[in-house]
Amino acid sequence: MAVYLIAEMTWKNTDWLPAYLGVVPALVEKHGGRYVVQTGEIERLEGTRDKTDGIVVLEFPDRDAAMAFLDDPAYQEQKAARLENTVSETILVPVK
Repeated sequence: MAVYLIAEMTWKNTDWLPAYLGVVPALVEKHGGRYVVQTGEIERLEGTRDKTDGIVVLEFPDRDAAMAFLDDPAYQEQKAARLENTVSETILVPVK
């Protein structure tokens, strides 16, 4: 069953983004994933969060592929940079 990996982020800074974007899209593709949404253009309609700078939605063929992406050794440096430089939440949702 396909899954969506969804990340909502607020930037602490954006210095890490060029390196991240230079590596991660190829890793997503390597694991059978594709970008569904990648934007900083967010219009909050409900909720109380102060700020969201970016939302990314990735679609993977299944949970195993999504986890292989997240656990890929080539992703770990970029993941660490994202975690250090954002306040973020990442969730995995099955596509029904």
